[in-house]
Amino acid sequence: MKTRLPHLCLLTLFLILPLAACGEVPTAQPENPPTPTSVPPTLPPTTAALLLTPSPTPLPTLPRSPRPTQPPSPTPWVVQPTPYAPAESLSATLPSVVYAVQRPEQPAQLWNLRYESGLLREELLLDLSPESLQNKIGSESHLGYARVEKVVFSLDSRYVALGLESDEGIGATAVVRIADGTVLLPPPPEHDLNGFLAWIPGREEFVWQGAFGMNWGSQALDGSSYTRYTLAHDVLDAVVSPDGARVIFSATPSEDIWLGAIDVDGTNLTIYPVPAPLPGLRARNLELSPNGQSCAFTWNRQVSYRGEGQIWVMNADGSNQRPLGSAAAYDYDLAWSPDGSTIAFARWDNPDPNARSANRADWISSLWLVDVESGQERQLLGSAGQYAHWSPRWLPDGSGLLLLSTRGGAADLWIVRPDGTGLQPLTRQGGLAGEIAVPAP
Repeated sequence: MKTRLPHLCLLTLFLILPLAACGEVPTAQPENPPTPTSVPPTLPPTTAALLLTPSPTPLPTLPRSPRPTQPPSPTPWVVQPTPYAPAESLSATLPSVVYAVQRPEQPAQLWNLRYESGLLREELLLDLSPESLQNKIGSESHLGYARVEKVVFSLDSRYVALGLESDEGIGATAVVRIADGTVLLPPPPEHDLNGFLAWIPGREEFVWQGAFGMNWGSQALDGSSYTRYTLAHDVLDAVVSPDGARVIFSATPSEDIWLGAIDVDGTNLTIYPVPAPLPGLRARNLELSPNGQSCAFTWNRQVSYRGEGQIWVMNADGSNQRPLGSAAAYDYDLAWSPDGSTIAFARWDNPDPNARSANRADWISSLWLVDVESGQERQLLGSAGQYAHWSPRWLPDGSGLLLLSTRGGAADLWIVRPDGTGLQPLTRQGGLAGEIAVPAP
């Protein structure tokens, strides 16, 4: 009996297996994504008129959409989201948006968001790992770059400039061609580009800042021309006039120079007067109005990463300087509306003089609008004591604003109309940082 037991067991097994094969094996069914509600986008009235209306009812926090399951990637830090529908239909003219994604212990990445056929598509343009950037943007590129501070489209939208900084404090500027993700711009031989970069309208040229802010000038993208300005000051920010002729700059005070302008060829230096008493330590966040006739900036009261402080406005020639925002506020990331009537900005709600985090997602901040003529402010998105909002960018037609926010639980790209409606997230992967770049209209 003992010797026949194994044969009986085998016989039983062979009888059971075919029967099991004929039965249904339960499998996990994929979740059907909800059909997006088609809501025709409505264009708001002029932003100036909106500011005179009462603030809308505070918007509730939107639930974060589940992230789609991703296939395995050969590079562990690259997440390739699948196309997905927004919660509310968007304008077909929504421009592409370029942004940086940074996660702990992982190289930064450059991404592009497109909206087509009713779906949002996130595409990886470039990973900013040391291997990818080796010997491409400067002698210190082997250190790797932990933060992306600036993302700026060229005026023809063919290139995007990145301001990078490593954990060791080494900075560099790279220019990426959007079409294929190629890193361009070998730096001039005597220094690395490691500060702001402002494109010159009508040319493939830009104004740059070098080491310690004391090397600065203009350069062609292909390296065919290179002009170093002789003003030996620690330059902080600069913007170029729409005609490409003048550069308005701010500087660390030296020889009583805080603000000024210079021709793009390095001549015709003009020093702008400043108020007395000074509203702050230095001027930052320079932003020209769309017509180039006015310049907004902040007078920050402490040395900080973003130069947050009171908003001021002046004529492009330095005249008619006047405060626009609250003297007690810590404002930054200014953005003019396309019609020049309104400035959107972020406001630091819990300012801490000892805070030194370069990651704006760590701050508690709200989004505001201010009317340039009347100075009347209106809160567009509140922080609820826990969220961050920064890097607002107007849509070319003025019908809405793009911004970065943590209100969904992670740092993502959001959209909202100037009247506070239509608020929804546009990305799902989280980790967005630095600034966002939107093509010029």
